[in-house]
Amino acid sequence: MGSDAARGSSVAPTSSQILDALDALVDLLLERGTPEPSWSMVWADLGERQGALLLSVTSSRTLASLTGAEETERWHWQHRRLRDIVIVRRLARRERTVASEGRTQEKIQQWAANPGLSDALTRSLVFLPTSFATDDLLAILDNLSASSLAEVLRLGIFTDEGEERSRVIDRLRSLLEDMRPDGIPDYVESEYWRTLSKLSTTRDLQCPRSWRALVDELNWPRGCGTGM
Repeated sequence: MGSDAARGSSVAPTSSQILDALDALVDLLLERGTPEPSWSMVWADLGERQGALLLSVTSSRTLASLTGAEETERWHWQHRRLRDIVIVRRLARRERTVASEGRTQEKIQQWAANPGLSDALTRSLVFLPTSFATDDLLAILDNLSASSLAEVLRLGIFTDEGEERSRVIDRLRSLLEDMRPDGIPDYVESEYWRTLSKLSTTRDLQCPRSWRALVDELNWPRGCGTGM
């Protein structure tokens, strides 16, 4: 499996080497679509050097650990916020790369299809440079789920009256119209509920009155409900 050999290594990795190994791991997660890959997959895809570096990360069990028996060991994220920072940081870089290659639509569709990446895709927008092409940014927004678009508004990522903010509003309006259930939604599973829960804490002045009414129906007290 490679983990035993790596544990015996006396190499003291630098922070730069650790970050490079984590970037390689995130690339693997993006391509394989799995948030916690088997250790055998990590070792086979990334090789002994990167595997040893990642294993050193698990020694403190702060960011991640290996779980399961030796034959079924898996990479497991221990700290959700640190995990998000690692993934979002790399995802923003990947978005810049695929944009320069003219592959934004293709790759964003692939990543957006993975529910586990929805929050990361949203937060990665914060790290994109102001020089990032509008067409590529709109391509990302067009592939976000309704709850992710609501999160964009909640975080206040687009504060001016630009094309990007208008696209978020227009697309979210269309998605909500298609999603609204006839009765009370399933509060555990419903994308509709997740979207409204985020809108309830959104203080965007462009929030349509129709959304405020939807939030008010469920008695949420702030944001697009009564707090605007």
